[in-house]
Amino acid sequence: MNGCGAVLEIVYSLRDFLFPPSCLSCEGEITGDGLLCSDCFDMFTAAAFKYKPPQRTIEHVTHYSVLLPYDSACRTIVHSLKYHGMPSIGIIFGKLLAQKTLAEHTLSENTILVPVPLHPSRLKDRGYNQSERIAQGFAAFSGYTLTSDILKRTRNTGTQTALDHGERSQNVSNAFMYSGEKHLSGTDVVLFDDVMTTGSTIEACALALKNGGAGKITVCVLATPDVGNE
Repeated sequence: MNGCGAVLEIVYSLRDFLFPPSCLSCEGEITGDGLLCSDCFDMFTAAAFKYKPPQRTIEHVTHYSVLLPYDSACRTIVHSLKYHGMPSIGIIFGKLLAQKTLAEHTLSENTILVPVPLHPSRLKDRGYNQSERIAQGFAAFSGYTLTSDILKRTRNTGTQTALDHGERSQNVSNAFMYSGEKHLSGTDVVLFDDVMTTGSTIEACALALKNGGAGKITVCVLATPDVGNE
């Protein structure tokens, strides 16, 4: 983590200490040290294990695991993670994503966890990579190794939100590269992102990992829209 990111982490922690947040979902009182009340967390947990994402094929990806549909309740969580300076949300839901993923798929013993990288300029502005926070939660629950330095975003692609499928693919084409010192030699990878819409970003990252010698690639995301774009 860079110096700016460390300072922002301290600011976020101090803010939460001085002004304990209400539940992000229902805005009710929180009795513990989390960001969701127990009722809302139980609701998200039940929804996660019930949810079956739409079937899709993404080149170079063997399996994918999606925690929740990208509905209004989930959007609040994702926006709190990405835009409102609440990185601990990624840890909380990353652990839940690990529970669901490991119940659905068997990962090999040598599997490594890799987050979709941010461009350095955006990382500096935000202070943390939300996908890395999700992967950290997954790692804390599963014990798999998190490796954050083998994928590099080579250019600042800008937001994908207003783009259609073709524009999204063009936007991220050749935007990622494998930057590891050693060839992966068939090592399996779990790739993490927050929201998967068309899958363009995931596909571009998966190609870069394959160019680095990755074996099977499993994708884990917090959410995906059931219909259309986010």
